[in-house]
Amino acid sequence: MVTDWGDFSIREVSAAGELVWKFGRNGPGPGEFLAFIDLQFDEDGSLHVLDPWNRRITVVSSAGELLATVPVPGGLPASLLPPSFDPGHFAVVPHTNKRDTLWTSFSKTGVRRRTVLMPAQMAFDHDLVGEGWAAEMPGGRAAVYFRWSSQMIILEADGSVGVLADGVEAIPFPEVVAVSASGPGWTGTGFKVDPKAVRAARGAAATTSRIYVLYFGSTSHAGRVVDTYSTQGGEYLGSYLFPRDVDAITVLADGRLATLENDLFPTLRLWELPVGD
Repeated sequence: MVTDWGDFSIREVSAAGELVWKFGRNGPGPGEFLAFIDLQFDEDGSLHVLDPWNRRITVVSSAGELLATVPVPGGLPASLLPPSFDPGHFAVVPHTNKRDTLWTSFSKTGVRRRTVLMPAQMAFDHDLVGEGWAAEMPGGRAAVYFRWSSQMIILEADGSVGVLADGVEAIPFPEVVAVSASGPGWTGTGFKVDPKAVRAARGAAATTSRIYVLYFGSTSHAGRVVDTYSTQGGEYLGSYLFPRDVDAITVLADGRLATLENDLFPTLRLWELPVGD
């Protein structure tokens, strides 16, 4: 499955590189997109596409047909979560209200159903520094990781908090700083993440036994390191160092790790991992 930001479409491509179907275009209407943030297949093979700027999930059939347009209540959504968390409903990690809400679910009509709170141990002072996403894990579990902190939350198949883990390079949630702006007849004050803050996770993926986290950190290898952790207890299991910067990672069904690079031209590379991962 490929998302094309050139014409805001989603395309299914065969293993031979042939187009199977194409769906979507730019816009706010049904079957249209303003952004693609996360994609996930449900148990029926339908594709869920999270569009934060339209504040909705678009459901597309395995044949590339529009099945439903589901409004997301509240603020901006950040990523999708497995359907097992609240069967028959839609679950997301929110982009806003992060100090309180870890994830929330809602009905097909956008009525909020369930909210799971952020663990008290993950305390931070401002929603901006709590920016995070979820990586789906086998068995209907998920790992929530953060842009500005090395901490990670492993969620069980029912959506409950299972394990709290921390990265091999521990990075606490940073502070925010106030910024002021003014113009003719107005002044305003806002906030931004402390410019001295160190970025932590850039992406994550998981197999049955390991969670792979694409990491920045404070070393000279920022953006080239993938740290691995146990899916059961969150223990650190070692790292991979790639020869160049990586923009995104995923794990294929055959166990290989795929990395996306964007040095002049987007490049997808496949990496063989040790047996048993």
